[in-house]
Amino acid sequence: MAYKSKYLQSHANRAAFLTALWQQFTDMGWTLHDNMDGSSYRIYSTTGKNADRFPNYFKIDFSTANTVAVTAYLHWNATTHAGTAGSSATVTSVTTQESTFYSFMYGDLGFLLLGTKLVTTYYTMLLGVLSNKRWTTETTITAGIASGSNVSVPVTSSAGFLVGKSYQIVSNNGEGRDWVTVGSIPDGTHLVINTISRTYTSGSKIGNLPEIFFVANATGVCQSAMQNDVVGTASATANTTALYPPLINMHTFLNYDWRGDQQHVLAPVFVAETTSTKESLLGYMDTELMLCPTGSPPVTISPEDVYCITPRDAGTSTGTNSTTTLNDAGKAWATNAYANKYLVITGGSGAGQTRKIASNTATAITINTAWTTTPDATSTYTICDSAYRIIGSISQVQTNWAYCAKEDI
Repeated sequence: MAYKSKYLQSHANRAAFLTALWQQFTDMGWTLHDNMDGSSYRIYSTTGKNADRFPNYFKIDFSTANTVAVTAYLHWNATTHAGTAGSSATVTSVTTQESTFYSFMYGDLGFLLLGTKLVTTYYTMLLGVLSNKRWTTETTITAGIASGSNVSVPVTSSAGFLVGKSYQIVSNNGEGRDWVTVGSIPDGTHLVINTISRTYTSGSKIGNLPEIFFVANATGVCQSAMQNDVVGTASATANTTALYPPLINMHTFLNYDWRGDQQHVLAPVFVAETTSTKESLLGYMDTELMLCPTGSPPVTISPEDVYCITPRDAGTSTGTNSTTTLNDAGKAWATNAYANKYLVITGGSGAGQTRKIASNTATAITINTAWTTTPDATSTYTICDSAYRIIGSISQVQTNWAYCAKEDI
């Protein structure tokens, strides 16, 4: 399903917020796996951005007043209403209230960045499936296997596996997950595993990181439903991981170009295991979700600010705009030169709004989605290739960094 961005939605109370949240999951293409509204939670699942993972399950719990919390599970039984092999604890939530507040919802099949704004206080969470994995050795079991020692495991391919190294085996049918060691590799379609503790069905996976998904709070503390790290020992519960920008201590070099270009540099979101003595980079996210530097002047960065990526033109509207247009009589643009690019209102009436451009004439731009506040002759604007908005408070993920998500309305 397509990426969906919804900025500053107004909600009269938590019930209205939950209705909007359920719609966001539907719009992103997630599956409602277990509707337990009567017990104040729902289970949604996703197979990831590329629809190539096992279903990963997220419990959206609204049993506590003014709170919406999330935990993740590798498996969830919709009959028994129970999950296994997931987060050892709830690590993330957003706060709501029973009077008007606002929300931010950005995501697709791969992730959801969710935020709430109560007056001037922000709450943010991130959940999803890691599509870009650092460790990519992986294969699928082609026939069921039983527990035992020196078990011959039929697989689609044994390429990339190493004798004596440990890997994770993850079931596709709720059996569980285990840390196993390859004893030998007899041919291109078999692995001999030293010890397997349970039965696994055909279709299960074995590899470095066959499944990796996560929930993270506003400060980047993260729980991932993986079984310990790539090079360590087995663990019954999920591990502590964290979201990191690259070059964490070098944010000032990315923060602002002091040479005169007046540009910032957005950075990928890295997911890394932080278990003591077993630190390991797991993968990254670098498309609709990024991290933005929020360091020192000359530019002051604030929540909800927008980064214009590759600006193409800028100016001040000459007014007489409609709910879906912006005029600048002083321009002489080529027809549709900016179709599918983004229009950002940077000042004056309607400041902070971004819209995708449907078409343009020599002096007028038509947008895909109507303005919330129609710009006027005080409104300054920038046309750019894409636009990313800071979601939540500054310096939430790591010091001098914050989440930013792509605008696409």
